[in-house]
Amino acid sequence: MKNYFLILFFIINLTSFANDLSINNLRVEIQKEKDEAKKASLFLKLGFLYEDINLDSSIIYYQQAIRFSIKVKDTTLLTRSYFNLGATSYLQSNYDKAIQYYQSASFFYQHLKNNKGIANCFYNIASVYDDIGES
Repeated sequence: MKNYFLILFFIINLTSFANDLSINNLRVEIQKEKDEAKKASLFLKLGFLYEDINLDSSIIYYQQAIRFSIKVKDTTLLTRSYFNLGATSYLQSNYDKAIQYYQSASFFYQHLKNNKGIANCFYNIASVYDDIGES
């Protein structure tokens, strides 16, 4: 039994180390990258990695992804950034913001004619309302 805990501890630390490497690599890539569309995508990835580490940092990176997505007019990245901001705001119990971000994502999913994305947004909005006790 002791060996299982030791192995689990090792795996968790190895995963954490791999995430740290990924984060550092993404930061370096962002600094070097000239293509703003690729920067938007890198910021989106960085925001996702930070969801398990620091939600405030995750939000900052998603906001950067939005900024660059708007600059390069990439509606798909913009939509994913808003959706992820909704999820991160929800995890912070910032329900009003979560709803706003999901509504923004839904608007852009409608523009993209992405019915699955629209459904996911409405499902998440309904879940937020359910969590706060509103119908």
